[in-house]
Amino acid sequence: MKPPQALLFDLDDTLLDERERQRAVMQTCSRLASLQDGLDARRLFEANQEVWRAYWPEVEGQWTLGLLDGATLGLEAWQRTLRACGCIDESLAKLAVEALSAHTREAYRLYEDVPELLVLLEGRLRLGLITN
Repeated sequence: MKPPQALLFDLDDTLLDERERQRAVMQTCSRLASLQDGLDARRLFEANQEVWRAYWPEVEGQWTLGLLDGATLGLEAWQRTLRACGCIDESLAKLAVEALSAHTREAYRLYEDVPELLVLLEGRLRLGLITN
């Protein structure tokens, strides 16, 4: 058997530690609650978790096939989240998508052992990155 010549990595939750993603969602909920009377950040967070548990099974197949993109999914999820909390302001849903994207980018961190692993593999194998 020939030795491998390349190694492919998945980005999310393989190289990037996504444990901080929940904090990014909470920061987004806090931002929304600060902009709209009657919205509670904790309730928004809980509603968002509930929405994703119900919504993802409905759309996973379409998303996997490329029939739905992440932006569309995110907007729909935030619209559902806000409706569950009694808010129908479309502009807040759009702001939530933008805010979550920014907070998530800020929260991304490589796992501690990733830099050392990449240095170890450098020059030995071709390295590739696969992500959705």
